[in-house]
Amino acid sequence: MFRLSCEAKQYAWGKVGQASIVAKFSGGSIREEPFAELWMGTHPSGPSEVVVRSNEKVKLPEFLRAHPDFQASSPELPFLFKVLSIGMALSIQSHPDLTRARALHSTDPKHYPDPNHKPELCCALSELECLCGLRSVAEVATFVAQVDELRDVLLAGGMPRPDIDALREGGDPMLVVRAIEATLRCRPATIKDALERLMAPARLAALAAREPSMDAALRLAGRLQGQFPFDCGVLVGAFLLRYHRLAPGEALFLGPNVPHAYLAGDCVEIMATSDNVVRAGLTPKFKDVAVLCEMLAEHVAASPVDPAARSFHCDPSCPAPHLSVYAPPVPEFQLVRLRVPADCPQGGVSWCGHPTSAAIAIATQPCWVSLGRPLPPAFERIERENNAAGCDLLQLGAGSVVLLPANRAIWVDGPNGDLWIGTAAAAPALAHK
Repeated sequence: MFRLSCEAKQYAWGKVGQASIVAKFSGGSIREEPFAELWMGTHPSGPSEVVVRSNEKVKLPEFLRAHPDFQASSPELPFLFKVLSIGMALSIQSHPDLTRARALHSTDPKHYPDPNHKPELCCALSELECLCGLRSVAEVATFVAQVDELRDVLLAGGMPRPDIDALREGGDPMLVVRAIEATLRCRPATIKDALERLMAPARLAALAAREPSMDAALRLAGRLQGQFPFDCGVLVGAFLLRYHRLAPGEALFLGPNVPHAYLAGDCVEIMATSDNVVRAGLTPKFKDVAVLCEMLAEHVAASPVDPAARSFHCDPSCPAPHLSVYAPPVPEFQLVRLRVPADCPQGGVSWCGHPTSAAIAIATQPCWVSLGRPLPPAFERIERENNAAGCDLLQLGAGSVVLLPANRAIWVDGPNGDLWIGTAAAAPALAHK
């Protein structure tokens, strides 16, 4: 095993200072600045470094190229593993499928730097709020019927009045996509006027009293307006996208074309090695409304029933009490969690790695990790621990990251030990104590 040094990204939406687990996990001095993402992998925008000696580090792709025993197939990992600490809403976004990713990269490499798709899975470490998928036609029909300001924006954004009337009555889920497109295309001055009217305290109170089921959406609109004043994404996020609240350990799988935006909380995230994002709201960055709306139409077309009925939850399989395996339907990755039980057997709990691909593990609670054999008794560990490079016994603090070789078993122990592992998909049957 080798310890990894990983890059912390300081995007504006990250939690600030001590509130951010990314700041705590990054290992540096914690400043009162936003710390958003910890990147673990080989992606060129933030490759991890392998600590080969106490004062020497090597880029992970270079290390894998020189050590085929860690990964036989390629010097690049098929996945990118992250920790996110979210203090405010991320952009409303979607990720292209492989065909579209290649086309976007070919025609606009500045904004789409990767020719790869980006399916991803997020699993909550704390309570996690996010938007994912479309609201039901019935919910949107209520909002369109009750919120004059939303109807005004749809009309001004180019949605035909017969389509707006049809949406008020329910109708085709594709009408929700058209409503999103009209809102995203509406002139900023019209959006500003609509939100000024909608956010007036008397107006909010009147709407909540008339339709109590709207209260949560109105409160969300107020939150988003506070973070991104007069952005078209305030209306899209509050009234047209589906709200989710995940408890720790719950996960969502976000396949191609699925609209989403994280709102608040902490999570681990694993994805195909890509940084392709199509954005269209709640961001000052480049927006590609036309492409995003094409992707939303494909998303709806893939769900013959109301797309809001589609579940994005990825429930783990649990082949052993200490083990959770989140295995979405993609070949690039899966997420494994090892939790040390109170009655942990001598030697620790174990997991066997992928036969050909290296894995990356991060401890969210302190633990011991042993490579290739059960852990020795506790009184022997400090004496035997080897903190030099390439050791087979390590004590990990919260936030410690290690590189695990292919086709080797590990054992984990420690009071309340909690280890998350990013690995390639289709690992073999797991052997465990």
